[in-house]
Amino acid sequence: MPELTEERRKQLVKVVRQTSAEEGPRRDPQRPARRDARPCREPQGGRRRPGSDDEHRADEVELQKVTDTRIKELDELLQHKEEEILEV
Repeated sequence: MPELTEERRKQLVKVVRQTSAEEGPRRDPQRPARRDARPCREPQGGRRRPGSDDEHRADEVELQKVTDTRIKELDELLQHKEEEILEV
């Protein structure tokens, strides 16, 4: 099998980016998980879950940190794959 040309490698990088956007976008796997975690913290039947507003905000901040971390990991994987494809 012949080696890939630089032009073909760049085309493959575009395909990888497009696929990641179509599959997600990359962040979409995180959004449903975040959405599913919210009802546990939000009021049900008009009553708030026990805990102070500060605890609720702290939960929200922690959830956002986890989401940001996962998105960063996915971005790094995509970058690594692009570099791998462009490698001669």
